[in-house]
Amino acid sequence: MIIAPNFLWLIVEYHFYYNNSNLFFARFIGIVVMLIIIPLIFYGYTHFTKKPILFVDISSFILAIIVGQLVFNKFINLNVSSLLLIHIGIVGLLIIFFAYIMNTYVPQKNFLHKDPITKKYGIKGHYDEKNNIKKCKY
Repeated sequence: MIIAPNFLWLIVEYHFYYNNSNLFFARFIGIVVMLIIIPLIFYGYTHFTKKPILFVDISSFILAIIVGQLVFNKFINLNVSSLLLIHIGIVGLLIIFFAYIMNTYVPQKNFLHKDPITKKYGIKGHYDEKNNIKKCKY
């Protein structure tokens, strides 16, 4: 839920910050911060409560977005311009994007990617393979 909107927002941001050489590095660091905060909060509180709480999950998502955007804002306004930072940002964003795609279509066989209802992994856990339709049990 963090990655796809950030990449779409990067397309919009590019039109405002195309002259700023820190854009890709700042967005990369912002996404990394968001990706760290959400599981840190989730696994931190579920360690004690032993069950997820929807309000806390949504709040951690909102908090991650706020902190990630603040970090992005801090890095975008730095007066440091380096070809190395540009390359780190672009390569980092590409790694995140391709990891996102791979974990969606060809996920690792671990608890993070297992659908709790169908017991299947990745996007295949949400499809009825016989009828080739998307199913949802909510």
